[in-house]
Amino acid sequence: MKKAYTLIEILIVISLISLIYCGTMFTYRNFNKVKKNLDMNFYANNIVLFINKCKSYCKSNGVNGTIQRFEQENGLVFTYNSQRIDTLTLPSDIQIENINIEREKIEISSLGFTSSACTIKLNNCYEKKRVTIEVGTGYTKVKVD
Repeated sequence: MKKAYTLIEILIVISLISLIYCGTMFTYRNFNKVKKNLDMNFYANNIVLFINKCKSYCKSNGVNGTIQRFEQENGLVFTYNSQRIDTLTLPSDIQIENINIEREKIEISSLGFTSSACTIKLNNCYEKKRVTIEVGTGYTKVKVD
């Protein structure tokens, strides 16, 4: 009767365990990358929705408003007559690099039009995106860097 394991049996078990470990670590890293990219797409599209919602608010109420960067909570804030109407908070791993417009404020007229074109640059550790407002049309869309 055999009472112990042979060296070959032990080596086979250790190699199988190491293969399973390597496979799961590779899958876990790819999962995190896909998750970060999905989060970036989600929040870039949320910014587009937020801007369009603010335009709609200004048009339907006949008021002028502004969207500006809200650094304390890492996001955007929509104000009308110095009153906060709405905010969009982003997670800590997605940062607004800058808003390339004067004073980093997007001004919206009472007709729902933005005063000028601008770009909001976002980044996380895997990718960069830009949310742009185009000249003339005011069309808002997401672009990948």
